[in-house]
Formats: sequence, C-alpha cells, structure tokens
Amino acid sequence: MAEDRDWVGTWFELAEERGESAEIPFGAISADESVTWQSFAHRSVDGIAAMVQLVGVTELPQAAASAVERPARPLPSPFMRKQSARWRTFDAAKLGPPSGRGHRLLSNESTQRIRDAAKSAGVSVNSLLAWALARAVEDDLDRSVGPILFEMPVNLRGAPSLAALSLRGNVFATITTDLGLPSAAGVHAAVQTALGRGEQWSSWNGLNVGREQGIDFVHNAASNAAAGTGFRVGVFSNLGSWERSEPSPAGIVFAPPPAQRTPLAAGAVTWNGRLGVMMLAHANLVEAAPRLDAWLGRWVDAAIAAPGA
Repeated sequence: MAEDRDWVGTWFELAEERGESAEIPFGAISADESVTWQSFAHRSVDGIAAMVQLVGVTELPQAAASAVERPARPLPSPFMRKQSARWRTFDAAKLGPPSGRGHRLLSNESTQRIRDAAKSAGVSVNSLLAWALARAVEDDLDRSVGPILFEMPVNLRGAPSLAALSLRGNVFATITTDLGLPSAAGVHAAVQTALGRGEQWSSWNGLNVGREQGIDFVHNAASNAAAGTGFRVGVFSNLGSWERSEPSPAGIVFAPPPAQRTPLAAGAVTWNGRLGVMMLAHANLVEAAPRLDAWLGRWVDAAIAAPGA
C-alpha cells in the first residue's frame, strides 16, 4: 500500500472521477480591480498549500495549538448523521463545475471594522465571518429540517503525529458547526468546543482510512458519501491573514470547491490588511446562483454591523 499517498486528496480525485469539479480558484486583484484567476487541483494541495504557491512564500502557516492537540480518543461531530437545513432551490441530480461565482474585496477600513467588531465581541474574525455567513443565506434555507450546518476545514500543520507527511499537500480535516446560532459568540464557543473534543482528528482518521483499508474501500465510501446530497448547507474556509512587503496584488480572493454535500462554498483571506471573500455555488444550486451577489453583500454587511456581545 502506498503510505506516501495523499489520502485526503484522494477523496477529491475520486470526486473528479464522478464528474465533480475539485479545483480551488484564487483571484489576484490588481489596483485597477482587474482579476487574474488561477486554479489549483485539490487532489494535490489544500487552500493553504495553494496560497503558498500563489504568493511565493517559503513557510507554511502552522496550526493553532488548540487544533493540533490530539485527544487519546477523538470524538466525532455530534452532527455526523444529522440533517442540515435545506436549500429551498436545489437540484440534487446536477453535477459539474460551479454554477456561479462571486467575490468582494474590502477596503483596509472595512476590514479593520470587522476586526474591531470581532474584538468587541470577544471572538475570532473567523467565528464572526462564519456567523455572518449564516445571516447572509438563512432566508434561502428551510430551517425546519435542521440547523445551518457548515463544514469548516482545520489546518493541522505542526501536529507532531503528522511530522512524516508532506506539508505541501492536503494537511487538514474538518469540523461541522451550526452557524445559525444567535450570536458570533455562540458560534465561536461551538468551534472551540469542537476543537476541544478533537472532532478534527476524528475527521482526519476518516479521511485517511485508506492507509489501512486501501483504495477500494475509499472508493466505495466516497460513492456512498456522495449519495447524501445536500447533507450540509456548505463549506466555509478562512485562510487567515497574510502580509508581504514586495510588490503584490491589491487583494486576493479564494474559495474551496463546492460539492454535492456542501453546495455553497465560501472562502475568506486577508491580504496586506484587506479582506477578500468569495462564494461558489455548486451545479445543484444553479437556480439560486444568481443570488450570490446579494449573499456576498449581506455577508459583509452582517460582519461589519455585528453586535459587540
């Protein structure tokens, strides 16, 4: 068995074989607001590894200590088998490239306002953006069937148990969080609880099951997982804050690829003090895709106007 295989990336490779798009798009925005797009294959890299290639830095950001601490018995997400809120406009049969894409690059001033709002609320910018994301799309969801569940990737670089892996591939796992909680503080607490339970490590174990069970097992598991269309509202990934003094783009936007089970993909990255946010709609959200621009506006507005407690 190929122990050096990127088993996390294998899931994206198999998704492509089923007809899904598993490319991570990045947009480098110039001072005149023109955008140069570049995509990276998720079967080979995750968002952080792709960002490193894009901007030419040499060191990969390490994970927070709370993320890499691995409990003796990591617990799975309590939402593992629970249904999420459903999109009101959704065609489960559709596959293929995203049906819509939109982005916003905020000014330094607006970015700082979001940072100030997060500080005032006693939460991370990540948690504030996650909470605001739910505010942006909640009217388009049927919440009677479940909470607004999003998958959130967790960087695991720096964990001693992963020292033998290539850190320039896919070195992440996910937690699942209800972003529809009443406050950003509630979302922040939920994220911290998930990390403390080791839910990211339970996810990592599942994503790497091929190390022991082999590729045929992963192939079958991936096919079964794909059958659960609309299992989550979406996926939200925040690459954090990056600074570089050399001549560079005015801003950067990115989003992870949407999937059948996570139809809306939202990404955030702060580049030289300016926050860029982006959304991708899966092919199964083709009828809702025209609302991307409205969702982006509501997302940013909710983050800036977030109450301080």
